[in-house]
Amino acid sequence: MRKHLTAFCAVGFFACIAMVFAQTEQRLSVVKAKVGDPSIEINAPASDGKTHTVKSLTEKGPVYLLFVKEQCSANPYATPFFQKIFEAYGDKVNFVGVINAEKAGHANWKKEYKGQWTTLFDPEKKIISGFGVRRSTPVIKIGKDGKVERVFLGWGKEVLMELSADMAKEAKIAEKPIDLSGAPSGARYG
Repeated sequence: MRKHLTAFCAVGFFACIAMVFAQTEQRLSVVKAKVGDPSIEINAPASDGKTHTVKSLTEKGPVYLLFVKEQCSANPYATPFFQKIFEAYGDKVNFVGVINAEKAGHANWKKEYKGQWTTLFDPEKKIISGFGVRRSTPVIKIGKDGKVERVFLGWGKEVLMELSADMAKEAKIAEKPIDLSGAPSGARYG
C-alpha cells in the first residue's frame, strides 16, 4: 500500500512539473518577454501623430501594449473583444496597439477591423522583436518603472477576463461587464 502511495505521489509530482514546463513552453512560443524584464527602448511614430517612448507611454501610469499583425487570420475574431475592453477602460488606462505596418497599412487595418486605440507603427519589427513577440494578440503591461508587469497571452475568454480585471484594478474602478460571448474558452493566437 505504501509503495503504491509513493508511486502515485511521484507520478503526481512529475505531472505537475510537466504542466509547468508546458505552460512555460506555451508562453515562450507566443512572447519571450516576462514579468520583471526591463522594457526595450521604444521610439515609434503612432496613429495619434506623436512619436512615443516608454517614458511618454507610462508617464501617467502603466501602458498595455496589444500586439497585432496587419495581415492575420485572428484579426476579425480577436479585435472586437479588444475593442470592447478599450471602450470599457480606454479613458482610464493607457491601451496602445503595436502593428507591423506603417501609417497606410494601419489605416487599412483600422478601417477593416475597427480597433480605435492609438497604435505604434513598427514596420521594421523593432518593438515586436525586442519583446520577442512571435504570435499575434499578446498584451504586455509595462509599469511606470519601465519593467514588464504582466503578460496576457492571446484572446481567449479567461485571458480577456484577466485583462479586464487588471485594467479595472489599475483604473481603481469596479470591473465593467464586457460581453465576451463568442470568445473561445482557451487562449487563441494569430
